[in-house]
Formats: sequence, C-alpha cells, structure tokens
Amino acid sequence: MFEIKNKSISLINGEKYAYGEIGQGPTILFLHGNMSSRIFWDKSMKKLAPNFHCLAPDLRGFGDSTYRTKIHSLWDYVEDLKDLIEGLGLQKIHLVGWSLGGAVALGLAARYEKFFVDMTILGGLGLADPKEKLVWKLPGFDDVLAGPWPKGLVSKDPLLAYGIDMLWQSTMYNVKEPDPKEKEDYLQASLKQVNRRDVILALRDFQLSQKDWAKIQLPTLFLHGRQDRVVPYHAQSRRTRNCRVQVLENCGHFIMNDDFDQYIRLMKDFFSHKEYR
Repeated sequence: MFEIKNKSISLINGEKYAYGEIGQGPTILFLHGNMSSRIFWDKSMKKLAPNFHCLAPDLRGFGDSTYRTKIHSLWDYVEDLKDLIEGLGLQKIHLVGWSLGGAVALGLAARYEKFFVDMTILGGLGLADPKEKLVWKLPGFDDVLAGPWPKGLVSKDPLLAYGIDMLWQSTMYNVKEPDPKEKEDYLQASLKQVNRRDVILALRDFQLSQKDWAKIQLPTLFLHGRQDRVVPYHAQSRRTRNCRVQVLENCGHFIMNDDFDQYIRLMKDFFSHKEYR
C-alpha cells in the first residue's frame, strides 16, 4: 500500500516548497490550480502510484509553501519549478497542469522542455492568441479584487469560507460535488492560500508570445470539460503544435472529480501509447 509522504525543499530564491510524493516508476509532476493546493491531486497520485512516481508541490503562497517574495507573473512559478526540478534531480517527467497549473506548465514547456517527455493540460489557461490577453473571469471577479483579504496564513473568517464554498458550487462543482470529507479538505486547503490577489492579477495578464508557442514541441494532451464554467472551452483556442484535444462531455472545470476513471484512463493511455506522439 502506497502512502503519500509530505516533504519540502528550499529553493535558490529562499522559498520553501512543500510537496507530496508517492509511488514508483516514471515521474509525473502535478501542478494545481488557483484557490487549491497539492491535495487536490491526492486521489490521482494514489491511483497512479503502483506504476508512477508521483510528485505534487504547493506553489509559492499556497498550502504549506512559503510566500516570502511576491509573485509578479506566472513566469515566477516557472522559475520556482525549474529550481525544484533541478534540486530534486528529476528528469523525463510527465508534466500535468490543471487550470493555473496548466498555464504554468505551458511556461515550463516553453522555457525548459528538456526536463519533460510530454504534457497534459486540464482546463488550462494561457491558450488565447498572442494578440489577446486571456482574462481569468469568474462571477464576482471585480468584487473579489476590491474586497478585504486575510493577512494570516489561514483565515478564520467564516464569511470567506462561505464565499469560497458558494463560488465553487456555481463554478467548480456544477457537474458533481466531491464527497463531504474531500470537499471539506479542499476548502481548508484553499483557505491556506495567502496570495489570492497576486495570483488573480497574474492570471489575468498571462499570455504566451508567438515565440513561446513555437518553442513548445512536447506531445501534449488537452483535456477540457464541455461544461467548464471557469475556463469555457473554445474550439478556436490556440494549442501547441503536437497535441491531441479531448473534450469530456460530462465534465466541468474539476475534471479529476467529475469523471475520475475516464481522466485516469486517458492520461495513462497518453503516457504509454506511441501513436499519440
């Protein structure tokens, strides 16, 4: 029986990244979304552990990782993860990114493709044409930016927890709710995030240049929920050159919750079948 081990690593820039690790075999690096943490990958990692070495970090300002220096761009996360990969001696990685993590994964592939064998993007950001800035727009976006933000590591304000829960009900759980224990764990993990404003602004302004897109040659699997309300699917969205797009009809933004078995099967097939390359 494999169990997730909680570990940490100090980066060159002074940040301390917490991460979970489990399993054996080829390495999968999981990157979480905004208002979440590495625990959103726990179920996936446990399922894949018999055949894969799975690793999921908390990004700077999320979960149990530090936030000593403010981020100004998602490229800051790209550099953090490059240092983490080198510090842990990882290579030949299957890169998996969800939402915010999908945008960061694209940045990693553009700058540091040598570390990876392929890339899977779930409900990914950063897919707009270069002439456009992709705006991460949820209901109440402007109110969220203008409202008060907690200064402590974990907010005790019940209204914040209530607000996040209501937001998720309409955006992330519109297809299927997690079971009650998972749902509470996800909420508590979200409340640990200390950089919501900074991340929202970075997401709002994120884009890849034509030069960035041209650099990404990795075999890529794009998984997108037809009912995604956070990053609605558009057939015209820009993709990497060497990619396969799979639209999941009965899924929203939280693909790994909405149709877990299909999501796992598609990823495992992508990792192993040469015809996808």
